[in-house]
Amino acid sequence: FPSEGTYNGLTLSGTIPGSDDEFYKLHYKHQSFFPFDDDENFVLAFRGDAMAGWGYGDTKNLPFYENYFAGGLRTVRGYRTNSLGPRFSNGDTRGGAFRYNATAEVVMKVPGFEDNNNLRWSVFMDAGNVHSKPNDVKFDDVRYSAGVSMVWLSPLGPLAFSYAHPMGSKTGDRKQKFQFSIGLPY
Repeated sequence: FPSEGTYNGLTLSGTIPGSDDEFYKLHYKHQSFFPFDDDENFVLAFRGDAMAGWGYGDTKNLPFYENYFAGGLRTVRGYRTNSLGPRFSNGDTRGGAFRYNATAEVVMKVPGFEDNNNLRWSVFMDAGNVHSKPNDVKFDDVRYSAGVSMVWLSPLGPLAFSYAHPMGSKTGDRKQKFQFSIGLPY
């Protein structure tokens, strides 16, 4: 549970020329934490990332098996995991070559458990989506959610629970207000 500081990361990955599929991907990640008080009972946290992928050489676009997905605990809570973005004609999500998401939250110690450094709850707002291509972004397609979350660093691993209200949803969006994760990073 970080309480102060900033993290910025930039990753470039891809295939070497001459590969069957030639592509490269760029991922930028940011996190900032600002404590409201000396006891770190309240921490303002901002997180966000943007991911994009392109084909080169004989590969026109990012291969489908490298597509990005959004929705769920790690991106936009309140929407089913990997359910946002472009869809196939049958309604299944196909992902895309550009993903962005951002979170603003106030992380707090649980009343009565202030001395417990393994338990926190938060009030948050998430935003994000996925688009077919990096140059095909329409920010009026952004999905939002707001809600509450609790994380317990248990002996079994992190347990994360959230209840979110999806906002800005459109026809076909798959909502899931209550979500949880056991043993996976949150």
